[in-house]
Amino acid sequence: MPKAVIQYYWRFREMKVVPPTPDRIERLIRTAIRTIEEQFFQDTLEKLPTASLSKLDSLVDRIAFLNEHQDGPSSDKVLLSFHELKADPGKPGVIIRASYGSHYRRLVPEILGILEFRSNNEVHRPVIRALELVKKF
Repeated sequence: MPKAVIQYYWRFREMKVVPPTPDRIERLIRTAIRTIEEQFFQDTLEKLPTASLSKLDSLVDRIAFLNEHQDGPSSDKVLLSFHELKADPGKPGVIIRASYGSHYRRLVPEILGILEFRSNNEVHRPVIRALELVKKF
């Protein structure tokens, strides 16, 4: 698990908020990156001159894609316009997880690997030994 996911997990814990699953945190990070990239691309597109935009549109409009569902050995091409390409939503990328149980089980070894528990109090010794066993196995 990336270090950023663990840092976000602890940040949620510091705020006393139930942290989302690691998959959800990774999805939030990917969404933030995609949002920044889209804003960058939009800003770049707005700064392009009109002549460049029209040339780009004409290039994209002339792109030919092979029709994968076509019967027979013929290699006819299907032309798709830029607007049709933008209208295609693509494959959904959201996977809904049914349980948080595996979320906590996956985080415990990594958290125990980062943290070190020490105490001179004899009352805490059984807990520290138990944590060492969990870390070991």
